[in-house]
Amino acid sequence: MWPFSLFLMSRMHYCGTLKVQRYGEMTENTENKITVDGVDYNVADLSEAAKQQIQNLQFVEAQLQQLNNEWAVADTARIGYSRALAQEVAKKD
Repeated sequence: MWPFSLFLMSRMHYCGTLKVQRYGEMTENTENKITVDGVDYNVADLSEAAKQQIQNLQFVEAQLQQLNNEWAVADTARIGYSRALAQEVAKKD
């Protein structure tokens, strides 16, 4: 469980209790906000280290989504192979 909640002010991502959200069209004039432990911050005002942590979280979320997608593909294949095996062994009876 994350010790904080993270809100970036068009997309929402969930990872455990982490919530990242961006509001508005992503243009040069869009002001990104972040809420950490109930306190709002302008992303532009954060330190480079804090911005790097946001990027790290976004990267990890993307990796987790990729792994979930790969797991779904593998699980679908496993089900298909199991059915094919069941059909093959039923032919010999």
